[in-house]
Amino acid sequence: DGILFIDEAYSLAGRGAEDYGSEAIETLLKRMEDDRDRLVVVVAGYNEPMKQFIASNPGLESRFTNYLNFPDYSPEELAEIFHRMASQSGLVCAPETENTVLAICKNLHAGRNEQFGNAREVRNLFESAVRNQSTRLVNSGQSDRDALTTLLPEDLPADFEAGMPGPSEAKPATSRIAPKAG
Repeated sequence: DGILFIDEAYSLAGRGAEDYGSEAIETLLKRMEDDRDRLVVVVAGYNEPMKQFIASNPGLESRFTNYLNFPDYSPEELAEIFHRMASQSGLVCAPETENTVLAICKNLHAGRNEQFGNAREVRNLFESAVRNQSTRLVNSGQSDRDALTTLLPEDLPADFEAGMPGPSEAKPATSRIAPKAG
């Protein structure tokens, strides 16, 4: 008995004979049928690739009949996520930093596409800011409590408004799984 959650489920479909995706889908469908009263399966991913995933097998279309679509976070919500990440890390943002974060979030939101990462984009922004803060502190020699716990506008990456590279710009991932024997 249980719940199976598969994030980025679309990665199981459409890769051809060199992977185990279709075999995994067939196994999943059999298990869903055999244990339909004991197993809940939730699949998640970006809207368009998920539509292709569901359409890739008639068994998927007949078994996945309820859909939830979650809207992207607003720029203000993205800025709040940044603020909470900072707070959870024991950091505070100078007021000018908060304004700059909101401006970056507005630009990210305005330029979003189907693969927009929402909180992942903000996490990348936050982690870049922390790295930049570390570099700034080492170069300045500052080590007082305020310096160590305050993110300044100059800690934010200057070019982050452009966002993270999309899938066409990113280097394709290579599989760590051996190809399916023919």
